[in-house]
Amino acid sequence: MNKITAMNGAPASGEALDTPQRGKLGWLMRAAKPALEAACAEIDAGFIGGDDTNLEPRVLRKLDAYRAWILEHGLRPPVTNNSVAANHVLRYIGHPKATRTDAIRTAIRGLEDLLPDAGEAFRGSDADPVDLLIGIHVAEMREREYGLPRNGPSGRYSWRSAAKDIGCKPKDLNEKRKAYLRAVDKEIGVPGISVDLPKSHWDKTARNPAVPALLAAEFKRRRGEMPADPLHPTMLDAVEIAEGAGVTARDITGGPLAAQHREAMEEARDGKPLVPNPFLAARRFTYRDMKEWGRTARQAEAKEAGYADPLQAGSATVMALTRFLTLARLGGKVGDTVPLDFPDRVRRAIASRPDGFGSGWETQIKRWIGYFDAMRSDRPLPTTFATAIKVLAAEANVSAYQIIKAAGARANAWLHGLSYPTVESDVHVRALEALLRVKPDTLSRLLKSEWRSSRLAVNLGEHGLSGVSRALPADITTKSPEEQLAIAKAKWERHVRQETEYAKRLSSQIRDRYRLPFNEWPKAMQDAWKDQTPELNVVRPYREADLRLPGARPTKAERSNASKDEDRSWRPLTERMGERMCGYFFGFLVRPRVEEADSSKGSAADPNGFSVELGLDMPLDLIHPVIFVVLDLLTGFAHWKKRRSGGRFAPTVAQTLQHAADFLKPGSGIVWKNEYKKELRTIKEWLDAGGAKLDQGEVFLDIDAFEEDWQAAVTAAHAYLLEDIEEMKPGDPKRKKLRQPFVPIRGYLDEHDPMVPYMADVRRMLEARPLGMVDRHLHGRNAILTLIVVQTGLRAATLLLTVSGEEPTLRREKLKNGTVRWRILIPASRFKNFSSPFFADDQPYDFVLDDECDLYGRLDEYMARGRPYLLKGRASDALFIGVGGKDLTAAGLSNVYRTLTGMHFVRNSDADSGTEKVLPHGLHAVRHIIATSLLRTTGDIYVAAWAIQDTARTVEQHYVDFLPKNKVALAIEHLRRSRAAPALAHAA
Repeated sequence: MNKITAMNGAPASGEALDTPQRGKLGWLMRAAKPALEAACAEIDAGFIGGDDTNLEPRVLRKLDAYRAWILEHGLRPPVTNNSVAANHVLRYIGHPKATRTDAIRTAIRGLEDLLPDAGEAFRGSDADPVDLLIGIHVAEMREREYGLPRNGPSGRYSWRSAAKDIGCKPKDLNEKRKAYLRAVDKEIGVPGISVDLPKSHWDKTARNPAVPALLAAEFKRRRGEMPADPLHPTMLDAVEIAEGAGVTARDITGGPLAAQHREAMEEARDGKPLVPNPFLAARRFTYRDMKEWGRTARQAEAKEAGYADPLQAGSATVMALTRFLTLARLGGKVGDTVPLDFPDRVRRAIASRPDGFGSGWETQIKRWIGYFDAMRSDRPLPTTFATAIKVLAAEANVSAYQIIKAAGARANAWLHGLSYPTVESDVHVRALEALLRVKPDTLSRLLKSEWRSSRLAVNLGEHGLSGVSRALPADITTKSPEEQLAIAKAKWERHVRQETEYAKRLSSQIRDRYRLPFNEWPKAMQDAWKDQTPELNVVRPYREADLRLPGARPTKAERSNASKDEDRSWRPLTERMGERMCGYFFGFLVRPRVEEADSSKGSAADPNGFSVELGLDMPLDLIHPVIFVVLDLLTGFAHWKKRRSGGRFAPTVAQTLQHAADFLKPGSGIVWKNEYKKELRTIKEWLDAGGAKLDQGEVFLDIDAFEEDWQAAVTAAHAYLLEDIEEMKPGDPKRKKLRQPFVPIRGYLDEHDPMVPYMADVRRMLEARPLGMVDRHLHGRNAILTLIVVQTGLRAATLLLTVSGEEPTLRREKLKNGTVRWRILIPASRFKNFSSPFFADDQPYDFVLDDECDLYGRLDEYMARGRPYLLKGRASDALFIGVGGKDLTAAGLSNVYRTLTGMHFVRNSDADSGTEKVLPHGLHAVRHIIATSLLRTTGDIYVAAWAIQDTARTVEQHYVDFLPKNKVALAIEHLRRSRAAPALAHAA
């Protein structure tokens, strides 16, 4: 037995090799590491002195022991891109920081002969499918006589491109396979093709082809007057240039064209001096202004403190400043601008204290330091967060280094406009405000209202609760700091901790614990499931490691559109997903109420344990299809899943309830067709005996309604369940069309004129100002979409306007008097009801938009900057562009508007926005708003029909319930105005 193995009783040579090494190399090295540590300890014992004495011979002996250890246990040295990883080897032997002498480098390079190069594992019929693909690719490499692809700038191997050529995934290329491919590449000696580096996940717009053109337009507009950086007056301010051009700062300073952008900015400057930031001068004020401001502030303080004469207190404070102005080299005239170093001048005056200036003057003059900073806080700031920080820093004489040191490394990205603060960054923003000597919320007010409303009184990061903000309740800001911390800890325990590696290792056990498998369902439930959903129970062949020849893997769209008779062996087995979803519901019902012994869930003392969700402890024989008519049980299950899904309704909850609704569906549902009165009475008896205890309250079941008319009661339960499903998936863009079109806008329809509260929410949405440039362009697009649809009432399919002049189009026309108007022209054939009398004689739809809510200015901005930026250099004549530069379809427009209404129109108590009883809705809901508004205010069916390009008959059929109740009074009012008109004209 080898000496290294004998020291620790490790397996002898060859014993470790009995364990399969593919995918387990790391495990083998950890198992054999004690033997290496013991050998190194024995070597250290032979040297006198500390670890740094005789370093070179000590390391060389340990490298010899490392080689013997590698050979003994059948391992291999760690590798980098081209050779043995010296850092890893030195760390293994206990000398990670050892100086690498020539002898040590030679010894480490000598370990390269232990790397695999024979490639025997990549041949043979019993090899892994990925190894077979690698063998085929190696034969192709030798035949074409050039090696692996390389990344262009660095020259390193491009493993992502190599995996694509081989026909496998990048993660399939482990170190052993990479080492074999590197050996073959060295043998060939000719490098492969050069590929471009892929875009990074954090810089999606660094290569936007529209940026150079937008920058050129901005340079032309500035005419050489380039802005100076407030912190560095001799440098260009890239943030302000990006703001004016409608691009991000990262587009200019990052990416492969950064150097070209800098050269273009200097060329546009044309040697002219830089223009200082206008806010540096606009924010300055005189001593006279500060006197009046300080007098008012001091009087308010004295009045609040209960002084007998607040006016006298204010005069005394002003007198102290007046005496300060008389000091030589420190003061000045009343009309002078207050210098930025005013606080330092006051401190020097206090330190010297001239004759006649007593302690009372010192107390009063100190107040002016605070008044000076308070006035700076109230002065206007640039809307760009990065520029605002620089302006305040220039006033306070603070360097960028001090800002980064006070607020953390993330402030470096804030200063350069690369990112913006998040909720977790609140403590850093407060530190910045204190460093810049401004009042709290001076910088925070520049951020969007959603960020301010979510601020917490505690720093979650200091308590190790990072990542929990998405699971916090909406009303947490109303709680005390102690309550906020307790809620955050509880949510972190329940939601965040379950995302740890421990949770990932036990994910399958969690699913088995919370889900009732299909084979454990009662036979009645199994038979009903098979009868109700026969297409879900077709078992298709599925091979876990299906061998595919090199080539393009089918796209997601191709896999989804494949017909049933095609080979789907490469698809995951998803046909039983609905069965698994209902299995969670049944698991919730039968799970015990008390916490059972379960090794996988941990215990209260186990810091890695899970928060166990308890069930209702229902007997298994009560699981029957009729259980779906007990809607309170489904609601309790939805909230049970919500607690385990980060405090939100996951999409699977609505899908589970949809499967339950299929059982109740009138005409086709099994529960609707079969009267399970006996089984329902059994469930009712269990409920009456206190069987179900939900957090939401008692379970209600009106069994008399089912006894009287079974199908009518099931139909009513089905309708209620559909409403619950819609409420639980408000943000799902793939939701089915709501068959009750007035439910999402019920909050507006309750008003006499629905358009009034609707436009109030529209204006509130228009006031929002997203921080990021991309979000700002998208917000401008959404604002234009909203204003056009509230004026025209067009359907989504008709809103696919173009800007090329071809109908349907949106045109910008300049009239003879110099004014501008935007005009919509749509041929009648593009409308759904093109044969209606509205389009008599095939006349087109011609509509001139009103300049309401600055619609014309928004259109000019969007056409000049927003739309080109979103297109990313692509050619398109569509008006509305998506994030990826593609034209928005009719479904895309509806989904965008549904998301928009969910953010701004639905009631949000935190942000104090939105309207009660309003759900996210699509573009078609605006037609309902327009029609009902005109019917209630005018009572004229034809006017309402003309507004939405429809017929009076259709309007009467759909909106008859919204006609004015007192029709006679409305008619009398119109007649009264008509009768009074001639008299008024004659009197005039």
